[in-house]
Amino acid sequence: MKLMMETYSARASYFAQSPGNASYRARRATITNLNFADMAALHRTHLGKSRARTPWDTPITMFPTPERSAYRFSFHEKGSPASEPTSGHTIILGRSGSGKSVLATFLMAQARRTGARIFAFDYRYGLEMGLRALGGSYQSIKAGEATGLNPLWVETDAAGREWLTDALISLLESRGAQLTPQQTHAVQAIVRRNAEAGDPSLRNWTEFAGQFRSVDDGGDLAERVREWTPQGRFGWVFGTTTEDRFSLDGDVVGFDLTGLLDADNETARMAVLSYIFRRIERKIEDRRPTIVLIDEAWKAFDNSYFANKLEDWLVTARKQNTVVVMMTQFASQLDKSRVGSTIIQALPTQILLPNSRAKPGDYGPLALSDKELDVMMNALPASHLALIRDDQGAHIIDAGLAPLGDYLAVLGGLKSGEAVVGTDYRDTPEFWRRAT
Repeated sequence: MKLMMETYSARASYFAQSPGNASYRARRATITNLNFADMAALHRTHLGKSRARTPWDTPITMFPTPERSAYRFSFHEKGSPASEPTSGHTIILGRSGSGKSVLATFLMAQARRTGARIFAFDYRYGLEMGLRALGGSYQSIKAGEATGLNPLWVETDAAGREWLTDALISLLESRGAQLTPQQTHAVQAIVRRNAEAGDPSLRNWTEFAGQFRSVDDGGDLAERVREWTPQGRFGWVFGTTTEDRFSLDGDVVGFDLTGLLDADNETARMAVLSYIFRRIERKIEDRRPTIVLIDEAWKAFDNSYFANKLEDWLVTARKQNTVVVMMTQFASQLDKSRVGSTIIQALPTQILLPNSRAKPGDYGPLALSDKELDVMMNALPASHLALIRDDQGAHIIDAGLAPLGDYLAVLGGLKSGEAVVGTDYRDTPEFWRRAT
């Protein structure tokens, strides 16, 4: 192809670009398909990451775009299956009723194609039916009811003793003044004696608390620990069992935390969540692809323990080939949370669902551009558009899942799901087949 400087026919060439003005073309020539491909603007819509650029060797799913092209979605930043995993931590933000939980469950179902296991922290049972449809187990942890948790039974090796000492000190200090060096040393020594007990049945909170009576501090430390025994205020958290009965076995494990998150008890919430996350931390040491899904994440992590630990925990999770997906309703909730800045900075992939009721200031923590704000505030709910922001820029996708038919109700669960598969789905492992 030869390029020429146009002079006399420049004006005609300009108008020839408009449809219907082919007769204005001064010089007609045939070009090859290769020439056309080099010059045509076929790159307007980003196609997402190819298989070779995803740490899990495949995109999670494909979404249509408003331009009717396909967008390959991956949680991760650009990487390679042969390299150290890049960060895939993701936040899904959308108001109540926007389809946030349905979208999250759909992504979990698609992620199972990669062999990823899933641990889901649910809120108000929005994920239950979808997780059970994936063959998962599901249980509810409620404030004031026995949890089956007992870290004294599990955390007995060197790493476990170190974690238990640190976590216990945080819990005891949350209920009183900072521990003295003498008290800290006593906690370390008694945690070690608990782990070395020849009879495992002694690893209960009654026996554990009894050992603090010898600490010369006027009974202060013993009184604080006594709150976690069966007769204490927090006995329901750890004190009702000796052998830990909490299981994370299985490819899909979900638990509802509604009663815990809604209860006005930060100490109990911190105790339960810190231990469950410790158990997950143990699980992911095998580096198997894993997703940890957390609904209402800002509320779960808004305490002094996670304010200091969350950032390091997210780094550890990435190195262990784990993706943490957090859901919340409003960006302003993150702004008010003690861990909000950590969540925004440490979660590189954002999936934002439009909210016509929002104001520009509501998205302040996310630093959206004017065009991104326009999409978030003016897109009609019926359009099912979503904005994805990742290491390759911002992309608009069609997140409507209506083509799934009745399976969409299964992903959404609750009353609409029960209307399709029945109210006995918890006792029917393959209940989802009723939606076919």
